[in-house]
Amino acid sequence: MSNDIFSKTVWQNFNDIKAEQIKRQEDVIMSKEKQIQEIGQGYDQKVRQAKTERNAAISHIKYDLSKDIEIENKRAALAISKMRHNHEKTYDHIKKTGEERIKALAESLEQKRMYYLKELNKVDKHYRKEAEHQHKKHLSELESRQDYNELMYKKAEDQAHRAIELRENEIVKNFISNPTIPGDSFYQLSGYQAELSEDPHFYTLQINVPEHERKNLNVIVKQKQITISAQRAHNKKHEGYGRKIETHNYQSTRDVLALPHPVDKNHVHESYDPHLQVLIVQVKKA
Repeated sequence: MSNDIFSKTVWQNFNDIKAEQIKRQEDVIMSKEKQIQEIGQGYDQKVRQAKTERNAAISHIKYDLSKDIEIENKRAALAISKMRHNHEKTYDHIKKTGEERIKALAESLEQKRMYYLKELNKVDKHYRKEAEHQHKKHLSELESRQDYNELMYKKAEDQAHRAIELRENEIVKNFISNPTIPGDSFYQLSGYQAELSEDPHFYTLQINVPEHERKNLNVIVKQKQITISAQRAHNKKHEGYGRKIETHNYQSTRDVLALPHPVDKNHVHESYDPHLQVLIVQVKKA
């Protein structure tokens, strides 16, 4: 836009100069015509004076005067023609010079625009290439981690299944030999290991809970207490050694932690760390 304004300003200055030169030429022409008129008036005055002195020479004087006027008119017309011709040549030269400057400026701006456009394309390609490289790298790392996690999870799952199967066989054997299992957890207190800490602004509760038990756990925050509750059910049957054993278990736990200071129950944040298998609950103090 600044280039367009500059071109318009140059063209406006050129038009102003042209108008000023034309006005000067017209002033010169008017001055010449005025001089011619004054000369004519002088000759007329001489003629009038000559009429009173010499009537016989009036026609001759008038003839000579008309010739002089015609010569002056021709000279004036020739001078005007030369001035107009010179003015047109000056106008054409100024116009041509201005158009050449505008064209050269436009070409220079176009070259700069193309240069900066190429530089921007280079920068864009570089960053796109770098972003694609980083994306591929992160994707490869993520796939490697997923493969490793799936492998470890499968290995742990197989070990857990074998352990459960061995434990079930052991339970069946023990049940056959002794139907009452010592240390039955059904008659004991149970819950989740939890640790409460605080700073000037927040209470932080960390609860150790396996990932598969996370959905069974519920944390309720009230003004001066936090309640940890959980419910779970387990149905199992096993056949072996000529016996068929079925169990239907339901268990619920409730742990209430009293807080020294009241809290804002509308500002509670929960997050779960699957590696440490810890549920983190952060509550803002009121």
